[in-house]
Amino acid sequence: MAADSKVRYNFYFKLILITVFFITRLINLDADVPFGWGFARYQHFDEAFYSIPALHLFHYDTWAVEYFGLKFNAAGGWYLSIPVWNYLHLIFLEIFENKLIAIRFPAVLAGAGIYILYLNILSRLNNDFEKSGNTAPILYILFAVYPLCDITFYLSNTINEPTIYRLLFASWLFYIFVGSSVISKKKAFWVGVLAAFSVVFVYLYNLFLPLFAFLVLLQKPHRHALLYFFSGGVVVVLIWVGLYEWLHNVSLLQAIVTLVGSGVTGTNNLSLIDIVIRIALLFSTNFLSVSPALLVFFFFGLLGLPILTIDVKQELPANKALTLCWIFIISYILQNIFISDFIFRKGLIIYLPVLILSYIFLKTIISNSALKRRNGVLFSIMMLVLSFGLLIYVFLLAKMLGSHGFYQISNWFDISRNSYFIIGSVFIVSVLALVTLQKITLKRWVAPLILTITIFFNAHLIVIHKFINSRHSFYETIADIGNLTSGYFIGNFSYAFTLGNKQHKPFLYLYTLKMMKVPHWNLSVNDINVLVFDKFIANVQEPIYTVVEGGEERDRLLRHYSNAKVVYSNLKYRGVQTYYDYRVSKLLKSGHNEIYVIQLNQYSISKS
Repeated sequence: MAADSKVRYNFYFKLILITVFFITRLINLDADVPFGWGFARYQHFDEAFYSIPALHLFHYDTWAVEYFGLKFNAAGGWYLSIPVWNYLHLIFLEIFENKLIAIRFPAVLAGAGIYILYLNILSRLNNDFEKSGNTAPILYILFAVYPLCDITFYLSNTINEPTIYRLLFASWLFYIFVGSSVISKKKAFWVGVLAAFSVVFVYLYNLFLPLFAFLVLLQKPHRHALLYFFSGGVVVVLIWVGLYEWLHNVSLLQAIVTLVGSGVTGTNNLSLIDIVIRIALLFSTNFLSVSPALLVFFFFGLLGLPILTIDVKQELPANKALTLCWIFIISYILQNIFISDFIFRKGLIIYLPVLILSYIFLKTIISNSALKRRNGVLFSIMMLVLSFGLLIYVFLLAKMLGSHGFYQISNWFDISRNSYFIIGSVFIVSVLALVTLQKITLKRWVAPLILTITIFFNAHLIVIHKFINSRHSFYETIADIGNLTSGYFIGNFSYAFTLGNKQHKPFLYLYTLKMMKVPHWNLSVNDINVLVFDKFIANVQEPIYTVVEGGEERDRLLRHYSNAKVVYSNLKYRGVQTYYDYRVSKLLKSGHNEIYVIQLNQYSISKS
């Protein structure tokens, strides 16, 4: 009966957490992204960029739009696959009047899915530890709450960016392996389907996930299922090839070469130092940089936990999860060595293994049985060395990144203070972790206290910047532009600022054209603008607008087109910059916060 009550209370606990998750994400969902490029590495223009296929379907009922005999294929270039989230965007674009919420809402759903999978994994691990006599329920509660308050995970749930969808499928695979002692042939087939689907229908740079699944299945007792795993992957790839050729009529091989080539950077002459740096950057991704305590726990768990199993007769209760975390991270590191995956932001893909490793580490050091004397001494020595190594790494990273570093949180940290803050935090957490290894009475409250402080620090950032001081300049600008007459919007910002009105037809996202390596599109953005705009104006008998940022681009277009005129301006728009960055004042003076809508031709009404 007691066991039934415990299961019931745990269910209610998770239900409350999931409810809070939705409430905190849906409130102010159309608010500006706090911190901007300085810390979050998000910018509003990218949200529309990642939704171009959905927006083409929404405005034109087709993936590809033709102009001057050239087909602008939204599924080419960056859109090699048919991203599943774009179909969700299309559905919600038809449902919501607020189109900004429409393209962000799927991210909330993906984040909720990740959180549910994580809670179930955490609950399973907690049960395993309790069976072995390791209780410490406070750690389970704190780690269950942590994703709710993590500022970087929160931001990923409230903005349209593909990492959250990648993480959903990665978490799904991880969940399957954690919950299965033996992978049957049938389950292996579906694992292959899921792994391949995550690459070709979600994001091409999920290539490490099939590698992760393969390495897991390569171990006993799963090897018998490898053939079925490959069969599932082949089925998905064949379906994808057929759909791609049918929908886009584009050379699949050439598209793959173009896309992969755009992400592979400097792999021909990689030195040992380059490889070490690319591996080290894993520890500098956003969600670790804002939480030094989590960085330390993850670092110790990743490198120190294997030592704890040496000469310990009873294996760790979560030994399987520990192995999965190692395989997952190694797989991602291998991919990141050869493919640039913008790890400062997209490193969130390792979020689940980081939290799980940290949880297992803290639960283990609290347990009396897990630390034998010899292991404890060996572990302490190794962790002391690693602590100093981590300190040096953080110091060099802070110096290298300087004032543009993603450690910069707000204006009350200048660069020197910020460096000292991070270094000091790492040092304090490291020392406390080491000191408490053999002090049972300290172990039970020091780690939860450190974690609680980290949670409150992150929650503070969310409350202040997303609720109390939230801004809506992006949505308000979209709404203002939505009142303009119907017509074409062309140029780099055309998709982002026409989310509010179906009568506005966005066209020609020039960055995408450059990535597709279309002939004559290897010019600068400004040159492309003139080249494309001239042809477009000469052939289209409808009002044509463009949205530009800053007075310099505005003046250049007004000089080039005698009939051009400014029909809308917003001098208070907050775009790329962080609100509390030291660079704000400089950006404000340079006009980078100014948004102008320019009508490029003389037509004022649409002609059928």
